[in-house]
Amino acid sequence: MQTTSFQDVLDMQIGKRGTKKREKFEQELTIELLGDAIKKSEEGQTTNARTTRCTSWCSKSPNLKSGEFSY
Repeated sequence: MQTTSFQDVLDMQIGKRGTKKREKFEQELTIELLGDAIKKSEEGQTTNARTTRCTSWCSKSPNLKSGEFSY
């Protein structure tokens, strides 16, 4: 059984580096990966901001002890 490298598969399916089709593919892939990284970054910030707000609110509430929640 013969194995083929990923780079060879890309060359066969999309075209060799430097061709318009390959350049467009790599550009779209880069944009997609950057978008995913930004989304993950924003999700982490949202979670941290919510945690900070909740912690701040709980520490200001006179009726709640540390670790207690009220609904």
